[in-house]
Amino acid sequence: MSDALRCPWCGSDPQYVAYHDTEWGRPEHDPRALWESLILECFQAGLSWITILRRRETFRAAFLSVPKGQVEAGFAYGFSPFQVFRLIQLPQIWRIALPGIANLWQGLVKDTAL
Repeated sequence: MSDALRCPWCGSDPQYVAYHDTEWGRPEHDPRALWESLILECFQAGLSWITILRRRETFRAAFLSVPKGQVEAGFAYGFSPFQVFRLIQLPQIWRIALPGIANLWQGLVKDTAL
């Protein structure tokens, strides 16, 4: 896509440009990709989107690290998808993703005038 057809908000950052050209404004039908987008948007609250895009792999690794057997066991006990996420996945995701998120915040604070 040429620069003339690109929205001005994506600037020149390669991750932003790739996101704009391949994902933004396009319909998504894959449930996993929809779930990833929803979770990333939840974590984005209060941060710029480029910050989340730079940590996307951290979040993806944290989600994929939860054993499928534990998720399946939650469903076998009759938990709803939200309960499985809240009670089984989320505690483990935080444990795995927190170091990466802490590094992100440390970098953000280090770059300020504090």
